[in-house]
Amino acid sequence: MTVDDTVITADGSDATRAVFHATDTHGNQRRYGSGQVALALSGPATLVGDNPFEFGRYGGLGAVWIRSRAGQQGAITLTASHPQLGQAEVQIRSVRATHPDELA
Repeated sequence: MTVDDTVITADGSDATRAVFHATDTHGNQRRYGSGQVALALSGPATLVGDNPFEFGRYGGLGAVWIRSRAGQQGAITLTASHPQLGQAEVQIRSVRATHPDELA
C-alpha cells in the first residue's frame, strides 16, 4: 500500500490517495485477487471510499482517499486487512494550514 503524499494540510479539504494491490513473491501485481479488504483509519482524517473494498471486483487493485479534518493536526494511520493476504499500513501527517498573511 502506498500514498501519494505523506503530509496533508489540516484545512478540511486537502487529501491524499492511498493505493493498495496484491503482489506475488516477485513483486508483480496479482490481478485475480478475491475477497474484501477491510480498512481502518486512525487520527485526524476522514476515509473517502468503499469500506470494506471488494478486492476481486476491481482486479486486485483498489484506492481510497484520506481527507484532513479542519484544524486537527497529527499522525494518521490507514490499515488495510485481507483474510488471506494479510495486513498493510501507511502513515501520513496532517499539519497546520498556513494562511497567506503568515508567509511574509
